[in-house]
Amino acid sequence: MRKIKKTFKIIFKIFLVIFALVCALFIFFNIPVRKENVDAKLGVTFSMRYAQDIGLDWRAAYVAVMDDLQARKIRLPVYWDLVEPRDGEYDFSDLDWQLEEAEKRNVEIILVVGQKVPRWPECSIPEYLKNDAVKRKEKLLEFVGVITERYKNSPAVKYWQVENEPFLKFGVCPDLDVNLLDQEIATVRKIDPGRKIIITDSGELSLWARAAKRADIFGTTMYRTIHNSKIGFYTYPIGPRFFQFKYWLNKIFTGQNNVIVIELQAEPWIDGWTTNSSLEDQFVSMNAEKLKDNLSFARQAGFPEIYFWGAEWWYWLKVRQNHPELWDTAKELFRDRTNNPIAEFPKVKNVFPANGKKEVIIGAEDPIIVDFNKSTRGYFIKFVLDPESEVVYQNNSEKTQFKLLPKDKIRDGTVYKLKILAKIFGDDDANYREIYNGSFETLRAAPLTWEADFQLRLDQAKKYTRAKKIIGKYVDINLQTQIMSIFEEGKLLDTFLISSGKRGMGTPVGEHRIYNKFPRAFSKAYGLFMPYWMAILPDGKMGIHELPEWPGGYKEGVNHLGVPVSHGCVRLGVGPAKTVYDWADIGTPVVVY
Repeated sequence: MRKIKKTFKIIFKIFLVIFALVCALFIFFNIPVRKENVDAKLGVTFSMRYAQDIGLDWRAAYVAVMDDLQARKIRLPVYWDLVEPRDGEYDFSDLDWQLEEAEKRNVEIILVVGQKVPRWPECSIPEYLKNDAVKRKEKLLEFVGVITERYKNSPAVKYWQVENEPFLKFGVCPDLDVNLLDQEIATVRKIDPGRKIIITDSGELSLWARAAKRADIFGTTMYRTIHNSKIGFYTYPIGPRFFQFKYWLNKIFTGQNNVIVIELQAEPWIDGWTTNSSLEDQFVSMNAEKLKDNLSFARQAGFPEIYFWGAEWWYWLKVRQNHPELWDTAKELFRDRTNNPIAEFPKVKNVFPANGKKEVIIGAEDPIIVDFNKSTRGYFIKFVLDPESEVVYQNNSEKTQFKLLPKDKIRDGTVYKLKILAKIFGDDDANYREIYNGSFETLRAAPLTWEADFQLRLDQAKKYTRAKKIIGKYVDINLQTQIMSIFEEGKLLDTFLISSGKRGMGTPVGEHRIYNKFPRAFSKAYGLFMPYWMAILPDGKMGIHELPEWPGGYKEGVNHLGVPVSHGCVRLGVGPAKTVYDWADIGTPVVVY
């Protein structure tokens, strides 16, 4: 009897210790956290499948999430049964479009691959594989590899997520094969070793360890109010410190210290299909105030990134139910001082020519160069040059550097003012912000006195001749200096001495073009050959050509290059004429002045 009593006392003491520990943890988990991580970045999960299921134009919803909400972090599921509906036949069109639109706006994407991905029915296994487990596993690894290979070079893809909460038994899914999960992770790492991999698990119903130890970044879900068919709505009796405690445990036992909130409850938890329930029931577990409260809770947990779960539902309320409250509240949250993209506007890091610079030469080889401190994807950038001129530009693939040229002729000795404006993609023009204001002065006009020495004159021409056209090819003929220059895309390629029309038979001034070309034309009027002929008038009676050649082979005017002695045509020396002839196309502009 004594032994029984003693045993009972031991059991009772153990029970008391356990109860005390549980109570202590409960109290600890619910100690208020005074400080919120207001620097936590916000994002959303977006599911084209779910958007369609609730009757939305999923493309319009996706664009609205990026342009109206201004979400710059989005988690996108890859639905296996939609991308590979038949064995070996892929349809990437919808996924390509989503990533292309994200790239335009500098949106960071978490791309979720695997057989279990966000939204019901959780697993998106193609029909032809549902009854063949062996083939399904083989094809799954192949599919994960195909997706990783296709999108590894997309600048929009920030992270990969492999499977969704693989250790939580939920949804219409086969039993977990841990070895298969590890092979999926290995497949992604092998193909794209430079990107981090996210593995997720339930925030409330798991210890995180199995997922966390496999991940570069661990993603936890965070649900506050759920619905049970037996007890109705139920709010978890835990505070933010519950998640802090699990973070601490996993940091010790798995070494994982990169944790984000991958799913923060931002839509109702309903027994059945959400949009089939009354709005009154939906608003019990989620409304505008609960949304803000849930975000505050998640920020108190202290994690650096928080992804809302429910953006499609917000949009459905707005466009289908005339209830924009959730959408507008989310919009405010994305635009507050910590998540407002305006606070992260790109800044001008460097401009050539520098502000205040004088004697500047601007041309194809020396364009205006603007460097930004980060990519300008997601923003419209406007360059305003005064004196007013339309600007053409090229940018690098990262959109961190722009090279600008005015379409109009650069004016010598002129002070140009350059303003750079930016606005968020999709904003009204009224929201453009000035992010740079500077000026520079171009080199003064060319000297009035040209060198008598022709070689020195050519050197002068190379220094002082400015492109009058910056698009395509054009031939520049300066009658004063007797020099021809050829330009392509505003870049000076070469200069040549010419002999233009003499007094009384001058070469016509103005903008012409090359109408026809013949490698060896013959002038009946003068009985001479004109090699490398390029007509510059519609009637073909005047053109550019090599020095005239007598039937016996004598070249006329070799010593007259640099002096106007022709009957109106433009003569080039032996060598330069062929160069220009081979380079110029029919239709190439010819500017004579």
